[in-house]
Amino acid sequence: MPNNSLNDIDVDEIMEKIREEVAKRKSATPGADSGGVYRQRGTGNEKRNVHLFILEDFLKYHDEEFIKNAYHVILKRTPDPEGYKTYLTRLRSGELSKTDILGRLRYSKEGREKRTQIRGLLLRTIISASFRIPIIGYIIDILVLLARLPKILKNNREFESYTNIRLTQLSQVDEEIRELFSSSSKATLKTLTTISTAQQAVEKITSAITTELNYYKLNMLEQERRLFLFLEEARKRLPEPFTAQQLENMLTEEDHLLDAMYLTFEDRFRGTRGDIKERLKTYLPYIEQLSEKNKDAPLLDIGCGRGEWLELLKEKGYKAQGVDLNRIMIQQCKDRGLDVMEADVIAFLRKQEANSLRAITGFHIIEHLTLRTLVTLFDEALRVLAPGGLVIFETPNPENIVVGACNFYIDPTHRNPLPPDPIKFIAEQRGFVRVEILRLHRLKEIQPTGQELLDDVLHRFTMEQDYSIIGYKE
Repeated sequence: MPNNSLNDIDVDEIMEKIREEVAKRKSATPGADSGGVYRQRGTGNEKRNVHLFILEDFLKYHDEEFIKNAYHVILKRTPDPEGYKTYLTRLRSGELSKTDILGRLRYSKEGREKRTQIRGLLLRTIISASFRIPIIGYIIDILVLLARLPKILKNNREFESYTNIRLTQLSQVDEEIRELFSSSSKATLKTLTTISTAQQAVEKITSAITTELNYYKLNMLEQERRLFLFLEEARKRLPEPFTAQQLENMLTEEDHLLDAMYLTFEDRFRGTRGDIKERLKTYLPYIEQLSEKNKDAPLLDIGCGRGEWLELLKEKGYKAQGVDLNRIMIQQCKDRGLDVMEADVIAFLRKQEANSLRAITGFHIIEHLTLRTLVTLFDEALRVLAPGGLVIFETPNPENIVVGACNFYIDPTHRNPLPPDPIKFIAEQRGFVRVEILRLHRLKEIQPTGQELLDDVLHRFTMEQDYSIIGYKE
């Protein structure tokens, strides 16, 4: 008859117990190379396998690894945090030796219950305990130290070799990490640089195309305006002949045929608005030093162009207006909220009341004037300025050989170079006082060679490219 008790056997439970036993036996060894062997103890049915270790099985491990292996083998568990920290600290400080720690673990209450066999440990533990006996222990300690000195030296050499190997390995890993990081960084930086360069090139091309399109648009609008004006005048008179006034209106329009071209010319050869505004900041201190007596009087910029100086004055809170003949530039200024008007500078000044302006400025305008017009400009400026007011006129400096011989003539509307001293003379002769010459925008700084003639020639090539005449009305 079959045994019904077989139905009560749980196969899964049996397999789980087998796995637990295997795990326990594995955790009882400090490593694959521990050197421990299994031996049978007891007689008859009481025989059992005992894992027997020798002291050297433990001494080949160091520091944290030694503490962990000692716990695993002797107590068959992982170290508790407090015990691990205490033994590791005392081992590193030299307060306890490896043998002392093994003895304390093995002959503790928990260690005696585990009954792990370590050959040679008992004698070493007794000897270690004898070291604590006053006087006798000290003598024994010295004798044992002398006996163990060769072994200690050997262990030190082994530990030094072990340390050097670990340091070499760490150094190699560190070098590989650094090399990998450096390679990645260089590759990333190269990629980012390439992308940035390409982006800048695209932005530059896009900006140039946009600028050109704006100029074409402005030019077309200006041409349409002239065409409408011509048709309007023709519609008024046809079939009658044109009057003198109508013909004059048409001829006046002819003066603006090159407005769009000159705006394009300035953008290409004079510099960006940001560059010009940065340069013009040089003159702000002169404006700030003006007397508060006429602070409500406006400042006038003649030939205001794209309006960089007017914009800078507006940002600083000054009341300023500008005049120019280029209608496209005037419209651009108005679009920026600047106070500008189309007018001939001399005609405009003659309409102003005496002592009504605080300052008159003109940047790269006087080189476009005839001598007679230049003198008239100084005369009218002196009349309309309030007492204490000033004039600032900036122009290319022909003292610089490159400017006088070449750069001055880049602008085909320039008449002739104006050396600083004659312009200063005209300003003083027309009534301005405390007139000074302010040279600006040095091309390059050079070290003197010590040869007077050569240094003078080099100076003439690299000196300031512009200068300003600054004068005051008494």
